Amino acid sequence: SGITVIAPRVCDELAAMGGVGVKIEQRPYRTGDCEGAFVVVAATDDGGLNDVVAGEAASGGALVNRADVPDDGDVAVMAHRRRGPITVAVATDGASAAAARQIVETLVEAVKGDWVALLEVAGAFRTVVQRRIADQATRQAVLRRCTDNAAMNVLKQKGVAGLKQYLEQMRDQTDG
Repeated sequence: SGITVIAPRVCDELAAMGGVGVKIEQRPYRTGDCEGAFVVVAATDDGGLNDVVAGEAASGGALVNRADVPDDGDVAVMAHRRRGPITVAVATDGASAAAARQIVETLVEAVKGDWVALLEVAGAFRTVVQRRIADQATRQAVLRRCTDNAAMNVLKQKGVAGLKQYLEQMRDQTDG
């Protein structure tokens, strides 16, 4: 169980993860290395070796991710970043992992700040709305209004405290 990385060379960041839920084996791949695996990532710079790894993993029932040929696998790994309650993910269908990382970083910068604050406040408010507003149509309308342009404008003009007050007033007007 856990994560095992098998590679002749690993970057310093990955090597530093060794022993912290990650087992690092710095050596070439050997037949049988995929045995018992649930997910296998074939990410070498040798397409033939990736074929062997992916084939062995699939025949053993593991889900496979091919870094070199994403369409040949069962699992896609997207470049992603979390910022508070927001996760931004980008896939380039294998065209360029570097481009996917750059796009993700650009998008994360665009959603920081007000969006994070709005969703953190609205997320906490959502639970209250779901408990207190029985009518589904009314509940959905209120939840949509929690993150619309009007809510964002209140946050920008009056801050988090003003947004909380705005959401509470909206809930109280439709409560029941």
